Amino acid sequence: MEQHARDSVAAAAAVHQELGRDYDHAVAESLIERIGEEIDKRVDARLAAPAPRRAPRRAAGELAPAGRSAWPAVILGLGSMTIGAALSGGIVAAGSAIGPSGVIHRFGADQVLLIIVLWVIIAVINVAFARRP
Repeated sequence: MEQHARDSVAAAAAVHQELGRDYDHAVAESLIERIGEEIDKRVDARLAAPAPRRAPRRAAGELAPAGRSAWPAVILGLGSMTIGAALSGGIVAAGSAIGPSGVIHRFGADQVLLIIVLWVIIAVINVAFARRP
């Protein structure tokens, strides 16, 4: 806040103390007007200043910038799909095992839910990696 505005606020406080409660409304209106003018000056100054430059976001399907290789994303994608397929196959195999009495147990809803959670985690990791700057 510039010195003139500070002096103005201090003067309003002093006037309020001298005049008492009978003039509260008038002093408050004057103070609000001065603060509003100060806010307007700050907003005008910010609008007049040049905006900071931001890196443009890539559109879907757009190639990676020249300074950043696409190979880490390809390796992460293929590796995570391989791990996800292997773990899904293991869950299915574990869920349909032959029990001690010779009965084949089929996998149920809990195995399906586990596979869905596994693939959601893989998708989140891949998306987060792809969106990093």
